[in-house]
Amino acid sequence: MMFKLACLALVLFVSAVTGPAALLTVIAAVGFVVSKLPDQLERLRAHHKTWFRSLQVLAALTVFSFVCLGVGYARFAVGGFEGRANDKVAFAPYGEGYESYSWFLGGLLGRQYARRDVRDVVSAAFAERAKDDRVHVLAEVGLRSAGDGSRRSEPSMWGHFSHKSGVAVDIHLPILDGDEPETLPSNLLTAWGYLWRFDASGDSDALAVDLRGKGCKHKPKLGVAVPADLGYSIDFDELARLLAAIHDEAKKSKTARLKRVILWPPFRRALKKSDAWKELFAKGSGRSIRFTSSCAWFLHDEHIHLDFSV
Repeated sequence: MMFKLACLALVLFVSAVTGPAALLTVIAAVGFVVSKLPDQLERLRAHHKTWFRSLQVLAALTVFSFVCLGVGYARFAVGGFEGRANDKVAFAPYGEGYESYSWFLGGLLGRQYARRDVRDVVSAAFAERAKDDRVHVLAEVGLRSAGDGSRRSEPSMWGHFSHKSGVAVDIHLPILDGDEPETLPSNLLTAWGYLWRFDASGDSDALAVDLRGKGCKHKPKLGVAVPADLGYSIDFDELARLLAAIHDEAKKSKTARLKRVILWPPFRRALKKSDAWKELFAKGSGRSIRFTSSCAWFLHDEHIHLDFSV
């Protein structure tokens, strides 16, 4: 019994930590082999029930993944490309220059809705960065039921306070793996990217639910932090380029303006010291970003929070 549970746990673990494309490639290969070997499959079912059940679980997870992905694209298609600026529309699971943090949360549960004008601004900025072959991870956005009134009167999205009006967008920070651009791993084990902790110098440090501590330092909830120094580092130059693209696209919009950005204070300082920031936000460039001056209760050391005014 323990062996069977271990096998099933291994399948779930692989499904959680493997990238979607790699996982689906493996599943497709297994499915092809299985379809060509019915006799062997029958023998596997008869003599190796544990492995057969593991394959069944893996197949079920694959079907579930496709359902989540399909629902995500259906949500995107329903919104279309034309309509009112304040329509609530969904981001697609994948787009030019970005990918969703989760097919399940973003697609099936619908946590990536924004006003149409906000979606257009952010999508255009991602597409601009795609010209340099950069891909960003779009995280939590909002619910379809979000209104345009006061936050207090609107439905809350679990885990957030401000994602209620279709004007707030989370984007995971761009990272480097050594010297190579990489996307922040977003899966079940990392709470879809929100558990990553980076130290003040921008290096990966641990997995933890970090709240605001004394002096705006890390304060892990329940005192639990799992060491996770995997060699990742924040790419502050790319972050500056992304913010410049968002700023420029917002200026083109008739209704959406970038109001403020929430980022952990040590990262704000590191960002403004980067070469790209000095170039793109130099005096006379016409660009400026307003950061919150205070320290947020959730540190924002693995993602930026964008607030738009409409």
